[in-house]
Amino acid sequence: MAVTGEPISVPDAYALDFFEPIFDQRFGYHTRSLLSLPIRQSTGEITGVIELLNKTTGPQFTAEDVAFLSKLSGHMALALENARLHREALEKQRLERELEM
Repeated sequence: MAVTGEPISVPDAYALDFFEPIFDQRFGYHTRSLLSLPIRQSTGEITGVIELLNKTTGPQFTAEDVAFLSKLSGHMALALENARLHREALEKQRLERELEM
């Protein structure tokens, strides 16, 4: 999903060829339904993935869940970009201080 950018919504995660149950086994958890969407910057670049597990009010995630998570992922992308810009600004300030010395 991080490569293709296509959302994934399934009622049974174990039906996915690429699902890795090792985390379920390690922590005694059982993943049932799964919803996964990309976190995209304003440029369209995928910078992360957000995932929800085990819908509690039904067997699988709905179109409303996808819409909500899409909006949330937009806010997350903005926060990630702001954090990156802040880190770059701090690094620039550090380098400028070193040059002044």
